[in-house]
Amino acid sequence: MTDWVVWPIFIMELIVFLLLFVRRDTVLIGIKPRALIHVLLVIIAVMVVVSLYHDSTEVLNLHF
Repeated sequence: MTDWVVWPIFIMELIVFLLLFVRRDTVLIGIKPRALIHVLLVIIAVMVVVSLYHDSTEVLNLHF
């Protein structure tokens, strides 16, 4: 897997960080910020596991 694939994970983490500063009574896309943070964290966790699995099964192609 190439290095650019981690950028969507990084961007989602930044969004979660920014959502921590939103007021609790705000509703975004019909969802409270805390619920949206939990959903995004689950998605990030799945993306990290898929990335790790893909990296561990890919041939390294090391050239010395």
